[in-house]
Amino acid sequence: LDLMAEADSRAILLSKEQIAPAFFDLSTRLLGAILQKYTTYGISMAVWGDFSDGSKSLQEFIWESNRGGRFLFLGSRQEALAALLKG
Repeated sequence: LDLMAEADSRAILLSKEQIAPAFFDLSTRLLGAILQKYTTYGISMAVWGDFSDGSKSLQEFIWESNRGGRFLFLGSRQEALAALLKG
């Protein structure tokens, strides 16, 4: 949340490695809470990296999130940047 407040931007691009692994553990509910805050404030975010090692529930979350277009999980930095610039 500090990143959102300090960034002074409508879009944020991060690599998976820049985020603590607990963020991707859906049982912590952290990912959903952050996504909700970003959505409320109209900020888009793209996280790029290899998500193939995630749980089935994380894979489903990523699929649903990518459909929405505001909070994206993509395989490469180039894909993530292009998606943010497009949206």
